[in-house]
Amino acid sequence: MNDLNKYAASLVNMANWDKTTVIRTYYILKPHVVEKKLQKLAARKNVDRIFASLEPDHEKLNHLHLALAGRNITKRQISNSMRVEEKHILNIEKIRDKKQCLQYVSKHLIREQRYIDAYHTIY
Repeated sequence: MNDLNKYAASLVNMANWDKTTVIRTYYILKPHVVEKKLQKLAARKNVDRIFASLEPDHEKLNHLHLALAGRNITKRQISNSMRVEEKHILNIEKIRDKKQCLQYVSKHLIREQRYIDAYHTIY
């Protein structure tokens, strides 16, 4: 098992990840702005953990992938906490099991190795 796989497996075991979503805006999300937005979301009592991966679409746009651990997390809560219009938050999908979660996290970590400006964080 390589270091990336070990890291991904550790992330998966860090929390009971149960939801994923994507935030896709009409403007570029910069890491320092994402940090502030994620801190607001992480402060919610029903959010236990957040894994975030910022992924480029092309030079002028990017989008933010979120894996969430918590209870009854809604688009409206994400929107209000992160100050992002609800229309920019895609469907909140359920993570069915640890294997699916590992695939989700690994995919973003592998992509991160390919992009110079890739970014991820955990709350």
